[in-house]
Amino acid sequence: MISISHATLATLLLAAAIFRPAVAADPLLELAEASTFADSAHRLSAEHNINAAMTKASVLDPTKTGAGADGEKADFARAMAQLATGYTQLGADSLAATALHNAGAYSNDYAFEYASSLFFAGHPEESFTAFEQALDAKPDDTAGIVTAGFFHLIAGDPARATKLLRDALAHNPSRDDRLYATLYLVLASQMLGSDPRRVLGDLPDEPNRPWPFDLREALMSGSTRHLDVAIQTDKNAFQDRLCEALFYVGFSREIDNKDDQAQRFYRAALDTRATGIRAYAAARLRLSELLAGNRKLKVIAPRGLS
Repeated sequence: MISISHATLATLLLAAAIFRPAVAADPLLELAEASTFADSAHRLSAEHNINAAMTKASVLDPTKTGAGADGEKADFARAMAQLATGYTQLGADSLAATALHNAGAYSNDYAFEYASSLFFAGHPEESFTAFEQALDAKPDDTAGIVTAGFFHLIAGDPARATKLLRDALAHNPSRDDRLYATLYLVLASQMLGSDPRRVLGDLPDEPNRPWPFDLREALMSGSTRHLDVAIQTDKNAFQDRLCEALFYVGFSREIDNKDDQAQRFYRAALDTRATGIRAYAAARLRLSELLAGNRKLKVIAPRGLS
């Protein structure tokens, strides 16, 4: 039996600590960890939206005021959408879905938002049915088509997502819609095992480097090193941009089966408290799936959608 003195053991442990391979720090995670966030502003914003919306809705409610003019119905639907925004900021997804359902009774302007809210409220199949109805009702709504593509992507249906995103690009989308569509196509191609540059082809230059462009290039290069600068260029959007970046990088790591890294990015995204944006709810959903042992993205392909 070999005897090791306490001094020798201490020396070996110290040496092991010194020569342990360093874990490369990701600058995006460093930025998130170095930042402090308070959710008080978001809570105040949510409470303002809820109170204002309820005040408007109580006055405009067509079930109490009669049929109402088209303008009043549109105003009521707008109040319900504002109410849903407040609930979303508080993470109350089911209440947000109910408010948007009420809005949909008087206007189809919020059809894609309603479909999105159903997904986050835990009703994916109903969500995709609502998306198909929205696509039928508003076939030229490029922002809505991009949104539908995003939800099919995070549900694990990259083929359907790719078709929708290509449809959006064929509708002469706005600059941001085009850039988000190509950002999602990068992730879809990653899920399908394709080279994103071959999928996207030649893309126009973006001299002003808008935010979706930075995200897309970061995912295509596999490096987040320039994102911290891009995130901090607009202080008003700092939390939202940081949350988005953390979610999309985490999602990309999850696709690569780097679950530990994905969870770190998702947790950091949730720490931003940027609850009013899509990426925050998506990070919460994906993290809960991973923690529940659903390592692979859950493939959801309702009938007629694949």
